[in-house]
Amino acid sequence: MSNTIKAIKIDVERQEVYEIEIENTLQGKYDAIGNDCELIEVGGYFPRVTEPFSRPRDVMYVDEEIAAKLGFEFARILDVGVFKYAIPPYSQNAEARQESIIRQCVGNAIIVGTDQEGNSVNHHQTIESIKERILGFRREPIEG
Repeated sequence: MSNTIKAIKIDVERQEVYEIEIENTLQGKYDAIGNDCELIEVGGYFPRVTEPFSRPRDVMYVDEEIAAKLGFEFARILDVGVFKYAIPPYSQNAEARQESIIRQCVGNAIIVGTDQEGNSVNHHQTIESIKERILGFRREPIEG
């Protein structure tokens, strides 16, 4: 297993989505998310761009403490950004695939790939495929 992996960062401060290289450790994920992150949680799963129904899928990690401790109201006071995104449903049914799950996230996030054992590996996304799922960046909760 490599010491570093390629991840996609959703950066609310810069309001950008870009690829980064991170240490393939838990601390590496904390550092990549930034904002003194010390606890992460899964924010969603993304199918591989080239194999939409394959497993394993890519995983988005978010800062659990910002979401739990600050919430949207405190995020506005502390000037922490928010982004809204769509997670595609995992379904081979064409009608069900049309219904994306819409969520909001406080703070930054990273997306990494996973292997069959659940270990973190290089992501399987394109920057454009993730940008298409970002529905907006704001300094406060996004309505709707």
